[in-house]
Amino acid sequence: MLSRGKLLGEILDGLSQLSFSLKTRGQVGLYDLNRYCEDFAKDLLNLVYNYELVNLNEERQNEPGLDLGDKKNKIAYQITSNKTSPKVRETLGKISDEHKRNYDRFKILILGTKQTSYTISDELKTATNFNEIEDILDFQDLESKIVSLPVEKIKVVYDFLQENLVRVYSDLGFDETPNGESTSMLGSIEKKPKYEFSNCDLLIRYLKADAGELSNQEIDDFNEAFKRFVNVLMSLPKITREFFYALVDRTGDPDTNGNFELDDEMMRRFLHISEHRYNQELRILSDKDLISYDQLDNYHHTILIGGPAADEFVLTYIKYAAEKGDNIKLKDILVDLKFSLLEI
Repeated sequence: MLSRGKLLGEILDGLSQLSFSLKTRGQVGLYDLNRYCEDFAKDLLNLVYNYELVNLNEERQNEPGLDLGDKKNKIAYQITSNKTSPKVRETLGKISDEHKRNYDRFKILILGTKQTSYTISDELKTATNFNEIEDILDFQDLESKIVSLPVEKIKVVYDFLQENLVRVYSDLGFDETPNGESTSMLGSIEKKPKYEFSNCDLLIRYLKADAGELSNQEIDDFNEAFKRFVNVLMSLPKITREFFYALVDRTGDPDTNGNFELDDEMMRRFLHISEHRYNQELRILSDKDLISYDQLDNYHHTILIGGPAADEFVLTYIKYAAEKGDNIKLKDILVDLKFSLLEI
């Protein structure tokens, strides 16, 4: 797991970069925020302040003056990248008697950096119970609050930003993030693998060497098990196949059912990827029934590779073929899907 300092550094960098990008848009008069930006702000505020905000524009199209509301905590927000006094006055002027019945406090979140001072009449502030010092927030205010959170909550905020910042930049119309990451996936969509089964006779040769003569039914059963395993591999993105290969490459001998067992804590040390990414890959493989993830005690988990990989000992013989040489590497099969290497 990343240290508290590393988590905070990544969070502050991400919000600072977004603030700069929004400032750049504001300089050319682009203040429009779409629905996803409102939901991004809603979820972030809920995480940081333990609110239960909902998007008011779900209930009414373009709720006048307010975007988010939490009736339980009696608080409402306007979300904007326009930091000017006229925008604040416009927002406060749209707060209705119905709003005042539902909420006690009205706040404005500037997606970016707020001004050092605001010009708002005392009459307007009194009518809305508004204090510009406390009730106008920006990213710096969020950052100060995040720094004070317990590390477990900081990790939740970090994971949220990791998953959502690219989508924010995309929805705002940027081609890439400040770090150079493309906001469009169209140019990087992985091509769907193609494979037409011919045979896997090399594996059957090894199977015969172990079991002796095989019946036609036994050969058919192995071929069908191989095809099932291939179909599961082909359904995985390459990055997940790489993760699966890394697991398999660290296994020893299978058990009597063709399953391979791994120590989870050891794998987390071998694989230098984020905990969030590691857990995501485990979930994907578990959903495909390629692994099960069991807790042995409070501090010890085990990963069991099985399911389609264990049927008819398919993975066992793929590993054996790679270990025997024959110009086959385990990566060729599990990652690069070069199944023709197993044909005779």
